[in-house]
Amino acid sequence: MSFTSLLNEIYEIVLEQSDQSRYDVLVGKWAKGKKKASGKVIKPKIELEILTKLMLADPTSIGADNDTPGEGEELKKVGAYTQWIIKQWMGLQQKADEEFAYGSPDWGVALERHQEQFMEDLYKVTDDLLKFDYLKKTGRYKGEKDINQIKSVTDLYDQVKDYSISKEELTTSKAERADMEVHPGAKMGYDGGKWQVIEIHDNPMGKEAACYYGGQNRETRWCTSSPGLNYYDRYIKDGPLYVVMDKTDTEVSKPQGSEAASHKQTGLPKKRYQFHFPSTQFMDIDDRQINLEEFLNSEGIELKEYFKHEFADALTDQSGENIAIHYPNDKISRFIALYGMDEFVDKLPSNLQRFDFDTRNREKLPAMPLPKRLFTDFPQLRVLHIEGILEDIPQEIGQLQNLQFLSIPDNPQLKSLPESLATLPNLEVINVRNTPVEIPPALEEKWKNGEIVIVK
Repeated sequence: MSFTSLLNEIYEIVLEQSDQSRYDVLVGKWAKGKKKASGKVIKPKIELEILTKLMLADPTSIGADNDTPGEGEELKKVGAYTQWIIKQWMGLQQKADEEFAYGSPDWGVALERHQEQFMEDLYKVTDDLLKFDYLKKTGRYKGEKDINQIKSVTDLYDQVKDYSISKEELTTSKAERADMEVHPGAKMGYDGGKWQVIEIHDNPMGKEAACYYGGQNRETRWCTSSPGLNYYDRYIKDGPLYVVMDKTDTEVSKPQGSEAASHKQTGLPKKRYQFHFPSTQFMDIDDRQINLEEFLNSEGIELKEYFKHEFADALTDQSGENIAIHYPNDKISRFIALYGMDEFVDKLPSNLQRFDFDTRNREKLPAMPLPKRLFTDFPQLRVLHIEGILEDIPQEIGQLQNLQFLSIPDNPQLKSLPESLATLPNLEVINVRNTPVEIPPALEEKWKNGEIVIVK
């Protein structure tokens, strides 16, 4: 070793006594390019973005808020296991060496594959290090306590895998856990007289919470609560899970299945539901679909306002200028069934140009009065299609001066059309097929003169 190299190593050791300097040393060593005397620049061994993720994967690193840092947060202190994690990352090159000649195209592909897999599993390394760090402080641990003697992430997992420790135990005291009202990874969404709603959003401990509230797939048949399956991941990426529990139910759900005898019961009520709005799945404890509208209009009525935002979100899915409702099979239909047509029309955009309402179940769909606002407050409306529910069209429809196409088929309760339709300057077609309406004289005259088409 040259005298200059020796001085540099001593300098680094001194700097590492300072937390911030240790960060600077690691960045300088791994994430900065080196310039040789010849002027050639050697690119850094690790990209800064990757190095930062490796640092953040160390559970003993400290963030600016004196807590475990989240991704993107500045480090206040580099953790005790960061060097070991970096060593594992650099060791991936040796894995590529075992497969292909160093520097060859295949070698580069292999290295990239190993690196992608490493980053994908990095959260597991964090979990194992957290467990390792905790176990070293207890008398229960019989494994290797020097992290530098553990050669790989696989060896680390083998050291700690047989110790049963929950994440709650790792991050909180027993007293704190005993006082917890909601399982970590979830939050209380609603706590009323009869019902309690637990929200589970996408977060590192979300699956653990879903497994708990589903009784590890032993107290319920929800696939999202099975620890060994990945259904939770499939659903949670699209939106939160809501666990709805009847606080007045004193019957505790009993475990079922082959491992029922060894299952540790949660003590949660048997009357329990899980809702997932993006997939329109509203399941009871036996994983059978319930009629959500009937539930929220009856025994679950106190939750009606709480879930309103989930139904209202469906209104924003439309293109704005065009609204299409396929009653009763879509989310907008559920909003109307629960909160009424008046509130729905109040949320329509003022620049509405096309409004379509059709139904897949005319036999069960009663006629209903539509708010007059639909016929007065949307001056840009060009197409109005309503079937199955009309019992009256107000004279105010004459205010829709841009209306070109009026389609009102299959409305058995509609008996007449307003005279004001004859005054609309841009109206071209009226479709009244299977609707027993009387045509007013003024419209009849325009039809005979070829100024308008009426489809019967």
